Amino acid sequence: MKALVIYDDLAVAAEANARLQRATHHPNAAVQWNLRPWRLDMLKSRPTADEALTDAADAHLIVLAIRRTPSLPAWLIDWLKQWATLRQTPDAALAVIGDEYAKASLAQATVELSRFARQYGLTVICEKPGEINDQPAFLDPNLNERKSPVFPAFPDFGNAPNHGADRNWGLNE
Repeated sequence: MKALVIYDDLAVAAEANARLQRATHHPNAAVQWNLRPWRLDMLKSRPTADEALTDAADAHLIVLAIRRTPSLPAWLIDWLKQWATLRQTPDAALAVIGDEYAKASLAQATVELSRFARQYGLTVICEKPGEINDQPAFLDPNLNERKSPVFPAFPDFGNAPNHGADRNWGLNE
């Protein structure tokens, strides 16, 4: 399966990468991820945004790995709208992953992404920072979860090895 990781912080991108890789090494999972990282600010530029759209067209999952983005910029929402109309995978999903430093960013981004997902019939996978459980992670009562399901994020399978999941993630950035 293909996933684009759109990140604003390299450490959070590496964490998202590691979580996806660990999820595939779980005994009940049989998925190999083709992960494609894109730095968030690179999507501001039209040529790069177009290249990322081409890359994302067949993605099963778009992951926002954020730490420093308190709300989703209008240009990112526009990019996501273009992706949603061009996507080749009808059951594609969106995910929000952060770390312990991203609590405020995750909360607002999750609400915004959930609203977006409802409009385009997408699923959102997210988490409460520092807590993974079986409850949906957003608290906006105006959102209809049946139209835009929200699932808990990728579980952290304890101290499972990451099998080099953080390699090749822009160490020169």
